[in-house]
Amino acid sequence: MAKKKITLEEAVVNDISYEIPKNWLMIKLGYLGKWGSGGTPSRIHPEYYEGKIPWIKTGELNNGYIYDAEENITEDAINNSSAKIFKKDSVLIAMYGATIGKVAILGIDATTNQACAAIECNEGVIDNKFMFYYLLSQKENFIELGKGGAQPNISQMIIKEYKCPVPPLKEQQRIVNKIESLFEKLDKANELIEEAREDFEKRKSAVVYKIINKFGNKKIKLKKCIRFITDKKEPVDGDVYIGLENMGKSIGIISYSMAENVKSTKTKFDKGDILYGRLRPYLDKHDVADRSGICSTDILVMRANEKFEARYIDYILGTLELIRYANENSLGINLPRVSAKVLGEYEILDIEFDKQKIVVEILNKIFEDEDKIEKLTQLEEQVELIKKSILTKAFRGKLGTNCEDDESVLELLKERLNT
Repeated sequence: MAKKKITLEEAVVNDISYEIPKNWLMIKLGYLGKWGSGGTPSRIHPEYYEGKIPWIKTGELNNGYIYDAEENITEDAINNSSAKIFKKDSVLIAMYGATIGKVAILGIDATTNQACAAIECNEGVIDNKFMFYYLLSQKENFIELGKGGAQPNISQMIIKEYKCPVPPLKEQQRIVNKIESLFEKLDKANELIEEAREDFEKRKSAVVYKIINKFGNKKIKLKKCIRFITDKKEPVDGDVYIGLENMGKSIGIISYSMAENVKSTKTKFDKGDILYGRLRPYLDKHDVADRSGICSTDILVMRANEKFEARYIDYILGTLELIRYANENSLGINLPRVSAKVLGEYEILDIEFDKQKIVVEILNKIFEDEDKIEKLTQLEEQVELIKKSILTKAFRGKLGTNCEDDESVLELLKERLNT
């Protein structure tokens, strides 16, 4: 059967909502490379997962390069499933669930599951790093496009129809170089912010233990002090919702959301319950709820028994010793999670209830005027906003790198469409 000829009119988008330089084209993503997605070999055959071919899942997309995988599969696994090998330098984007819009560049040849879309970029037309940064810049738009179903997702068709501003190749490379130069400076700023945060957290952790140790040194397992709440609820309009995004690193709950757009079953919590972010426990996200609601299943809900003060336990959850324990006992490489069972085995200092209340009052007084963590979090947020602004300017030709003498990609695109 003869290959269908693709016209330039099909590829180029003329109806655009913002201005781009004259020698740029707005082109549908589907025409900028070879797109595909992977598959999951049957788990009924465990031998399929005993090979040496990297198999990438969306949770491993890290907004950077991928050089290895959590799991590896065999040739037989590929031959008996829809999994396929994508070449090194292919760009990946997540299509399903909470990972929608996450991207990565393959630093190796690898296979993926069906939730990953991959593009092998047309050489000479689109630079793979340019594609990577453009997809990264569009994450929020892809999330919006994925809403509406029981589980948010976007399809390859949606991605292929999505428009992309395409400058001349030389300009693409200048844009990538400028983005990486600016991001490098911002990443260094983030490193300094993180160093300051770690210094404060070490001092805070030391203060917590110093105060508690004045009242005794007997220990008890956490599971004997609390009860893990696992009651589930389908979200309805009016429900208060807390996701991990509503909790700040080391500062607890920073906002509440309403459940209008929340999908799938969530965990119930009551006022006074302790909420603990089990995903990436090094982020130190925990707090005592000041109202009832529902929360992400990546948040553990704990209810202190009658002999323990919730805020006392919450202070212990933020100590470096517990954070280290949770990190070391988490499962998963890119998305590490600590289980309730593991967390329950951690030993905390067991002091009398009235002494716990004294400890909490002392620590509240010590930290009530301490707003350093909040300020550091605000700085981190500002860095992320600056990055978003850089990407927006980059893909509108406003980074100061554009040269009008560069030849448009028009002629190259004409050649590529039917080769």
